[in-house]
Order: sequence, then structure tokens, then C-alpha cells
Amino acid sequence: MKVSLRAVLFFLVVSYCLQAQEKNRSFRHLTTNQGLSQNNVTSIQKDRRGFMWFGTQDGLNIYDGYKFTVYRNEPHNPGSLGHNYVHTIFEDSKGRLWIGTNYGGLSLYNPETDRFTNYTHKPGDDASISHNNVTSIAEDKNGNLWIGTGGGGLNYFDIKKRTFRHFIHHESEPSSLSDNFVIDVLVTSDGAVWAAMKKKGLEMLSSDGSRFTHYMYDPADPKSLSKNEINSIYEDAQHRFWIATEGGGLNLFNRSEGKFTAYQHDEADPQSISHNDVISLAQDKKGRLWIGTRNGGINILEKNGTFKKYAFDPAISSGLNNGSIYSLHCDNIGTMWIGTYSGGVNVMDYEPQKFNLYRSNPSRKNGLNNDNILTVTEDSDGKLWLGTDGGGINVWDRKTDRFTHYTHNPLQAESIASNFIMSLYEDKDKKMWIGNYKGGLSIFNREKGTFLNLNEDSSIRDVIPSNINSMIEGSNGFIWIGTSAGLIRYDKKARTYIVYNSNAVKHGHINNDIIKSLCIDRKGNLWIGTEGGGLNLFNEKQNTFTHYANNEDDENSISNNLVNCIYEDKKGNLWIGTSNGLNLFNPKTGNFRSYRQKDGLPNNVIQGITEDSRGTLWISTNYGISNFNPGTRTFRNFDNSDGLQGTSFNRMSVYKNQEGYIFFGGQNGFNFFHPDSIAYNNYIPPVYITDFQIFNKSVTLHDAESPLKKHITATQEITVSYKDLMLSFEFTALNYTISRKNKYAYKLEGFDKDWIFPGTTRRATYTNLDPGDYVFRVKASNNDGIWNETGTSVRLHIIPPFWQTWWFQGVMLLLVAALIIGIYHSRMEGVKKQKLELLSQVQARTKEVIRQKQVLEEQAENLHKLNSDLQKKHIEEQLAREEAERANQAKSVFLATMSHEIRTPMNGILGMAALLSQTAMNEEQEEYAETIMSCGDGLLTVINDILDFSKIESGNMELENKPFDLHECIEEVLGIFSGKASDLGLDLVYQIAPDVPGQIVGDNLRLRQVLINLVGNAVKFTQQGEILVSVQNAGMKDDGMIELKFLVQDTGIGIPQDKLDLLFKAFSQVDSSHTRKYGGTGLGLVISQRLVQLMGGHIHAESWDGKGTDFYFSIHTRASEQKLPQSADNEAHDIEGKLVLVVDDNKTNLRIIESQLRYWKLVPVLAASGQAALDRLDQYKNIELVITDQHMPEMNGLELGEKIKSRFPQLPIVLLSSVGDVVRKNNSDIFRSILTKPVKHQKLVKVIRNELSQRSGAIQPDIASKSQLSNNFAADFPLTILIAEDNPINEKLFVTVLRKLGYTAQVVHNGREALETVQRQTFDLIFMDVQMPEMDGLEAASLIRKLEIKQPFIVAVTANAMPEDREICINAGMDDYISKPLRYDDVKASLQSAFNTKKPLYK
Repeated sequence: MKVSLRAVLFFLVVSYCLQAQEKNRSFRHLTTNQGLSQNNVTSIQKDRRGFMWFGTQDGLNIYDGYKFTVYRNEPHNPGSLGHNYVHTIFEDSKGRLWIGTNYGGLSLYNPETDRFTNYTHKPGDDASISHNNVTSIAEDKNGNLWIGTGGGGLNYFDIKKRTFRHFIHHESEPSSLSDNFVIDVLVTSDGAVWAAMKKKGLEMLSSDGSRFTHYMYDPADPKSLSKNEINSIYEDAQHRFWIATEGGGLNLFNRSEGKFTAYQHDEADPQSISHNDVISLAQDKKGRLWIGTRNGGINILEKNGTFKKYAFDPAISSGLNNGSIYSLHCDNIGTMWIGTYSGGVNVMDYEPQKFNLYRSNPSRKNGLNNDNILTVTEDSDGKLWLGTDGGGINVWDRKTDRFTHYTHNPLQAESIASNFIMSLYEDKDKKMWIGNYKGGLSIFNREKGTFLNLNEDSSIRDVIPSNINSMIEGSNGFIWIGTSAGLIRYDKKARTYIVYNSNAVKHGHINNDIIKSLCIDRKGNLWIGTEGGGLNLFNEKQNTFTHYANNEDDENSISNNLVNCIYEDKKGNLWIGTSNGLNLFNPKTGNFRSYRQKDGLPNNVIQGITEDSRGTLWISTNYGISNFNPGTRTFRNFDNSDGLQGTSFNRMSVYKNQEGYIFFGGQNGFNFFHPDSIAYNNYIPPVYITDFQIFNKSVTLHDAESPLKKHITATQEITVSYKDLMLSFEFTALNYTISRKNKYAYKLEGFDKDWIFPGTTRRATYTNLDPGDYVFRVKASNNDGIWNETGTSVRLHIIPPFWQTWWFQGVMLLLVAALIIGIYHSRMEGVKKQKLELLSQVQARTKEVIRQKQVLEEQAENLHKLNSDLQKKHIEEQLAREEAERANQAKSVFLATMSHEIRTPMNGILGMAALLSQTAMNEEQEEYAETIMSCGDGLLTVINDILDFSKIESGNMELENKPFDLHECIEEVLGIFSGKASDLGLDLVYQIAPDVPGQIVGDNLRLRQVLINLVGNAVKFTQQGEILVSVQNAGMKDDGMIELKFLVQDTGIGIPQDKLDLLFKAFSQVDSSHTRKYGGTGLGLVISQRLVQLMGGHIHAESWDGKGTDFYFSIHTRASEQKLPQSADNEAHDIEGKLVLVVDDNKTNLRIIESQLRYWKLVPVLAASGQAALDRLDQYKNIELVITDQHMPEMNGLELGEKIKSRFPQLPIVLLSSVGDVVRKNNSDIFRSILTKPVKHQKLVKVIRNELSQRSGAIQPDIASKSQLSNNFAADFPLTILIAEDNPINEKLFVTVLRKLGYTAQVVHNGREALETVQRQTFDLIFMDVQMPEMDGLEAASLIRKLEIKQPFIVAVTANAMPEDREICINAGMDDYISKPLRYDDVKASLQSAFNTKKPLYK
């Protein structure tokens, strides 16, 4: 019994769906807009291949579902169509296509040649057709044709003989044809031949072909033909004979009785046929007769004898677009093709659209009043409630198909609160709750048909928020309400409510106040979807909320924080629809699995979710509806071509009723359907290649030199040249139901390894294919994914160039073989001749060999003697080499000794001179002391140059590889010469390109040494002008190193061209005379050259006598990965765009400062003189800072500053002055800051930033403080010190220096005394001379390290300046190393290091 009830229920559901779908059947239209040649379609035929043919009054059309190809008559082409006006199209049992034309005769189409054979009337030839106006064609059982003509009667065409036999009207023969205008011809299933006359009724030819039986209208006989004017005759599958008449309606002919039954239009009977002018007839796949009328649309004769009608209605875009139906055709899958008078072709698919659609209709008073459906639900009475956007509530009674409207009336308090209904919900008490937009909450009173608007209810203390988005009933009589101002729990009994609002400070609150969706799962958990806060879970016991929000760094978080809908399926899975995908929640892990467009969704915005009886999810989106199978994780998508109201649906506007119907609301109406009633297209479409192109140009069979031998649809093999580098194939699947959804796959065997799936693209292009043989295959699916796996194919042969052909290669092989044989024979002849010659030569040579043997024996004796002499010489050379190595070692020892012996007294000289400079002296004494120090430094420079040259010559020079600051390196070098440059009036400037790294890895000391040599020479040889140091980035090398290019440019005396080659020679001078003006060792440039080469670069000079010299050198380095400290450059963003006036008469300096200001994103305004600067200040009113040089002609920086201060007292001025300039001391009221040239960029940007940020008050002079020996030093760094020094002068110097620093040092005079002293007394620091009598410093340090005492900090003090000396000292156990002569800074640095390092007890 249960089974039968289910069966009945299913039958009712399917029946209802079919009725609803039938009611919503729509037509597609193919007109001239889509490519049809003309909109008057006279005939339709689908050929056995699957192509559609349409005859019009202007050409014959073939259609493949995408495009039309039109055939017309071409006057000078006998293979073209006979005439443009086509009356009829007929396919015979052999698949041949015949076309009857208007005064063009009969045409036969050949699909292989794409040409027509035309049969026309030839006067005097009785075997030709009787008339060229062919109106109809039929075929008998023998395969011969019967042809009706308009003026030539009936023709019988013998297919084999290709001859015609005529049946025409004879006045004298009553049994002849009644008239010569035959409008239609039919061969019925019993073999009888029937002719329909345009004006003389119906004719039947006797079986022997001798006479015709006439059936005509008889007014006295109601069972006679209703009208003599016939348009069409038709025999259906049940062998019923139908006659379509002009003005007499439809006639059914009972052939056995010879009687006619007429179906005519009756104005009083709406169920009668719509019009009496019947033009066309066809039977559909369901056995129903389709009747096309003139201006009456289509009538379908149902099996129960009633008519279903489709009339032309201009207001219905998906209906018939014309009321006159000229032709009807039902194809093999049941699709109905309708040819109209002026509307082209109308198509109705066999399967109805998958979704029923309901929209408003202005002519229906009781219909839907608004198409924008915001919410859907069904009440307990089975009525559908629709909340609209502006139309209030529409309640649909499906039994009566009538809508009841509830709209807002401001004058009626009991009307609905708003016409904008956001949510509808029927509770367990069968009360309908309404959520309004800007109207709050309403409850419907069924009995009175009125509404209680709770926002207007005075018994409720607080006003409910006006925007209600969603509602759901929980336990204990609570209604949960999602609003735009928080979550509400409404108590139905107490009529009170609690609001839950977000609170960012307190933990456990809901995290967003805009509630879009609600869901209570089977465990009673309340899930809340918010707009921006993601998903919230409410714990009613703890009264807290758990948040699930999107985290871009966590792919397992919810995909978006805007949650539109929440749905729990039958298995308890929780699905969340967001504005960026569908999410499945895993309650065990708290993770989400997301599905998006890349996974198959049509759109990422999920608006609604529900589930059918099979567990399939139905999802509405912003681009159609999707069917999702959770088991296979596959999507099937639907759009408006499937009957949807549009592509965009509304949030939460979804409902499934108890019968299983699903309703989706959108912006253009609502769709409803039963998932079990959706029929999918199972037709396997045939696949054809429809076009072949070379270089994007279509190739036809009739082109000159065409590679096609048949029409492309019939071609099985194509041969092209290797020159045809671009080949394209176009293909189609002959499925006409939503053909744009057909999908394709193709593969070129011999080139493609796998199938290529281009989706709906119907074209494949290949370029630069190698000569050879290929097979192009293509397969396709219909709109519902049913694939034709067999598909179609064509063989492709690409002809190679002649030199790649087998015959050419064979000929070449034969030629090579012949050549080899010829060479072989020629060679053998030569060998024979050579053999004879050799015999004679052997005899002569034998005599010669005997003679030479004697000579060789004599030579061997001489060689033996010579070998003995060579061995003696080798021994002598070995001794000489050893002697040279000893000499070289002696030289190195000599140089080291010389360095030590010179540096030791120099230590005393320079040290005492330095101490002397710290005492009070008059100017003459200061000059003498400074001269002593200067001469001493010069002597040290000579010694260092000689040592460096010696190390380079011996190959012992090694470079360090450490990070250092390039800016600091260059600025230190220029700082050394700034005083001398100031005395000479020279400008020292430098420029580093922005793309040069700030920190590089290399030997800072050696790069500094090169720059000091070059800049020192430039200062020495320049009397006026400037010296420029610039650095450029020459780019990255293959080994990853950066090449930096340096330029040192001066405006000095220059070097004559003939002297340039002396620059890099040791001990050479450009001017080597006794009277030369400039001194030097001649080693500086040679050492610089060798150092540059060690750094991977090269050096050269360019000079102009009397104009100046440019020295260029490069080094290979890499950028340091060590992070730079935050520089002022990086903090200059707050001064961007401000105007700064720069005044300098030196163009180079002006250019460098300008580029630096632009790098800091400031706007420089330039002036080359004081007067020009005043003019710029008048011109630019928003200048915020002035930077001026001191030394300028006409008006110097001081004079300019005074004038600017008098006119612009608040404008800050920065002065650029030389070392020792007295202006800095006397004019602090004029200048806010004074910078010493050369200006350091870090200092400059810091001053600019301070001035422009108004953080500077008093002047900030950039004057380097003189290093002083202070008594406070020992207080800051208290140490007990031991000095081990055998030289009394050095001892006195060291003790004096330490005393001036505040220390009292103990002194010993050799290593042994030092060793004994440290065992008696504890010291923090030992200054240990290396070369001392009895025991040197190295041995003493090594022995001290072995003592179990508090280990002191030991500093080696030595006159040896070689790097290996430092390494020897450190290996002996010393902590630091300073060389003689002593520098105060080195001594102080060692004291600080000793203080910061405490040695533990040696173990």
C-alpha cells in the first residue's frame, strides 16, 4: 500500500511539473539577425547527417547550430542553385537533397562537391521537366520522385533514367488532372499518389497511372472537402490523411468511405481551431498533429481531440514571433522547427526548459505584482508566500493560479508595515512572521487578514530594529531574529526581547551587528551569518559566541566574512554560503573546506542553499543555479537558457516544500521545479569539421590549387605544403538545444600527446608543423554533457620540401656512392703509381740511410757530451735560483729591519712632537712642531710605500673581505685633504650614484689607500678650481659581482701626453729633473695600480696639459647583506616636495647638490651667484630653505646671508664653508647651520630635515674637535698597567702619554722582567714591545699565558708594520697590536678594549 501511495504521489508531482512546463514552453528565434538569408521561411528539412536546411524567398540556408551558409543562384555558374526562391526541400531515401525552386526547376545538391545539378524545362524535350516552378516533391516505394509544379501539372521522375513523365490537365479528358497548378504532392503508405491542387481540390492517381479521381467541395454534401483551395496534404504515423485548406480549415479524409471531416474555426467555441486558413502540417514525436495557420499561429491537435494553441503575442518575447506558419518540421529527436512568414525560424526543443518561470503580467490583475522576489516560504495550507521588493507580500494559490496581494497602506494601521519584505517565517503555531525593510517585525492574523506591526505596539517597551533580515524559531517559544542592528531573541509569550550586540572590548560577544542569516542545527546550536564578521556560533548555556572568521593566511578558515546563507543537510553537514564561495564546516577540527569557481561553481557569491531527496544541493548564485553532488564533488550549472528568471538570485530567497518542489526568487520573477522532473538531453550529437583554414583564410573546394578534393564535411584527407605554416580547423556538434553549451575536445595525432579540452571553443590552430602525416580528431558533447566519443577525423599530410623527400635523398645517396667509388678507383691508381715510385726511392734511401747511420753515430757522441754540459748548467741554475731566493729573503728581512729601525726613533720623534703640540707655545713654536710632525708623517709614508711595493712585488699582499660603508670611506679621504684644499681655495666634492650600494664587501683600508694616493696627487697638482670624486654602478657581472667605476678628476696642471706612460712605472716621475717642483717616491700610482688589480679592476688616466687630469679605476665587489642603520635619507619623507634654494658659483658642486636634493624628493631652485639668488627669492615665494657657498665672486655667502636676513628674517640659511673659516665664529645670528666642505651627505640631510621640520634653534657648526689627552680618561677606564720597553726614549714617551691620560704605569725593560713581575703583581694591561734583549715580547707573552694567574690584556707594541707581524703577535697569545710610531687614538682604543675585557684564570 505504501508503495502505491508513493507511486501515486510521484505521478501527481510529475504530472503537475509537466503541466507547468507545458504552460511555459518557449520558442527560440533564428532570423536574419543570426544570419538567415531571409525571414520568409517556406520549407524546412533536417538531413541525415544532422544539418538543418531552410528554404526562403531569397536563398537556401544550411545551419549547423552556430552559423548559416547561404546558397543562391549565380547566373554564370551552372553548379549554383536554380533560383533564389525556394518552394520545397526534400531528402529522399538515399539521403539525396532535392530543392524545388520558383522558375528555377529542380535542383539536386551534392554534399561532396558542394554543387547543384539543375533539371529545368527544355522546350521540345518531352523527357525534361514540364515546368520550372517546382512546388512539391514526394518519393514512391521504388525511389522515384513525384514532382508538383505550378503550371506544368504533375511530373514523374525516373531516377535511373533521369527522365520525366508528365501528367497534365486536358479539357477533353475528364479523368485527367483537374488543373496544372499542383500545390502539394504526397505518396501515402499504401503507395497511392495524391496531388493537392491550388484551386481544384484533391486528386488521386490510379495505380496504373491512367486516370485521376477528383475530390472537390460540394455545398450539398457536408462530408465533402470543405474548400477546393488546398495548401498542404499530410499523412501521419497513424495513416490518417489530413488536408490543409485556404479558408476551409483542416480536413480529415476517410479514404475508405471517401468522406471528409472538417475542423473549422468557431467564434463561439474557444476550443475550436484558431483560423480557417491552414498552411502547414506536421506530427510531433508524441503523435500530436501540429497545424500552422495564416495569422492564427499554431494549433496542436491533442489525442483527446482538443486544440492547444500558440498565438503570436508581441508582449511575450519567448513566444511565437509571427502568426503565419508557412512550414513545420519535426526532427529525429523531437525538436519542432517552425518557418514563419516574416519571423524567420522558430524552434521549440523537445524537452521543455528545466525550470518553470513565473513573472508579473500587467494584463493579469490576480497575477504576480512585482518581479523582485526577496524571500519565499510556504504556509501550512500549501500556499506560497512571496516577499517582494516594493510589492509587499504576494500569496500564490497554486490550485487557482491566483495571487493575493498584501501591501502597505499608510492610512491603515493593520496593513503590512512595509512593501519591502526581507524575510517570511511560519512558526510552530502556524503564525506567519514578516521581516520588513524599514518597517520592523509584523505578524499576520489569518482570520482577519490583517497584520500586527510590533514596531507600533505600545505594549513592547523598546522599539524593534526596523530592518529584519532573517528569522527562525528556537526552543522555549523563542523567535531568533537577525536585524541590521544586532541579534534579537523574541519571547512570544512574554512579548519581550533581548538584543545581542557586538562589543569589541568584551570577549564572547557577537562580532558584528548586521545579521544576514540564521540556522538551528539538529543539536539545537544557533548559527549566525553576519555581514563582515563571518560565522558565529551561540552557546545558549554560557551565553557566549564563538567566531569563525576569514584568515587570508589560513586556507582552512571560512572563505569570506560576508555570510549570506547557512544550511544543514540530511547528514548533519553544515554548509555556509558566502560572498566568496561555498563552505563545508568540519565540527571536529573547526576547519572549512571551500568551493569556488575554480572547482566548478558558476559564481563565487552564494545566495541560497537547499537539498533535494537524493542528497543533492541546489545553490543559487549571482550567475545562475548550480546542482552540487557532495559525494562526487561535482557541479552542474544552469543559466537563463535553461529557463531561469535571470542570472542573479536574491539572498536567502529559496524554499523547498513538502512535495519536494524547490522555489528560487530572483530579480526577474521566481523559478520552481521538482528535481525528479528535470529532463536532460541524452542525444549524442554528430560531429563534423565545417571549415579548414590556411593562414586564417577559409579554403573551399572551388579555390584555385585548393587542397580539398571534396567539401570539408565530406573530406577524409587533406594534403598541404610545408610552406603552409598556419593551419586551422573549425568544427561543430549538431546539437541544436542550447548549442552554445556544446563542448569540444580535439587532438592532432602525431603532435598532441593528449586530448585538448577548449570548452565551447570550436576552433583549433596549429603552426609550424613538421612535414609528415597526422590525424586530426575531434569529439563533442551536447548541452548536458553527453559526449560523442567517436567524433570525426581527417588525415593531414604535409608535403616536405624536395630536399627532404625520399627520392631526392635516394638520388643523393646514389650520387655519393658513385663519388666514393670514383674516388676509390682514382686512389687505387694513385697507390699503384706511388708503389713503383717508392720501390725506386727505397733503393736510393737505403744507401742514404747507411750513410746517415754513420753521421748519426758521430752526432750521438756529440749529444752525449752536450748532455753532460747541460747537467752542469742545470746545477749552476739551481744554485743561482737558491741564491736569488736567499737574496729576496734577505731583502724582505732588510726592509722589515729597516722599517723597525726607522720606526723606533720615529716613534720618539713623532710622539714627543705630538706631546709638544699639546703644550702652550707661541706661533713660531707651533709651526716648528707641526713641521716636525709633517716631515715625520712624510717619512712614514715613504717607508709604507716601500713596504707595500715590496709585498706586492713578492706576491704577499692579501686583501681583507669585510663589509664597510662606501660613503664613510670617501668622506674620510676627502676629510684628510679638506684643510689643505681650503688653504689652496680648492673645492673638494664627491658624487655617488643612487644605484651604488651603501655598504659593500671588500678591503676598506686598501680602497682608502688608492683614493688617498689619487686625491693627494690631485690636491698636490691643482692650484685652483675643484677636485671631484664620483662612483658609478657599471652593472652585475656573470659571477654575481658588482663592478664599481671611480673617477678622480682635477683642474690642475695636467700631464703631457708623452709622459702618461710613465705614471704607472716604479720610482718614476713625470718631472724627474733636479729642479722639479713636486716631490714624491714615484711608488704611489704603482701601488694603486697593483691594489686595483688585486680588487679585480683596472686603472688608467686621461689628461690635458694645463687643463687637468682624470684618473679612472674600477673594482669588483658585492653589496653587503648586513643591514645599514636607519639613515637620515630614509627619514626624509616628511620634507618631500619642499623648495630649497642652492647658491654656488661652482657648477659641479651645484649639480651634485641638486641631484642629491632630488634624490631626497626635494625641489631644488638653483642660483650661480648672490644676485641670482635674490632674484630667485623674488620669483619663488614658497622657498623654505637657502643653502649657500661662502666663497663666491662679486657677493660672497656672508654678504648674501645679510641681505636675505634683512628681507626674509624667518628664512633659515645654511652656509657651506671651508675648514678654518672665521665666518662660522662671528655670524651665528645669520646662519642657522654651518657645514664644512666637503659636505657629508648624512650631515646635509640631517641639517635640511631639522631646518624644514623647524626642530633647529641655534647654529650647528660642523667643526671637528681636536683630540686632547685628558686626565679624566683614567677615571672612566681605571686600569693597572705594565710597560715592557727596552728603548728609553719610547719608554719616556709611553709613560708621558699614559700620565697625561691619568695613569701611573710600571716599567720593565725586557721579557724576562715582565714574566717575573706579573707573577708578583696583578696587572690589567701590559704594553709589550716585541723586540727586546734576553727575552723578546713574543716568548714572554706565550709564557705569561701559561701561568695560573689573572690573565692581563696584552697589547703588542712593535715597529714591524707587516700584516704578518700582527698575525705572529696574536698567535703568540697577545690580544691587540699597535705599530710605531704611536697614535693617541690607537693607545686610547687599546685602553678601552682592555677595560672591557677581563681575562679569567688560565687553565
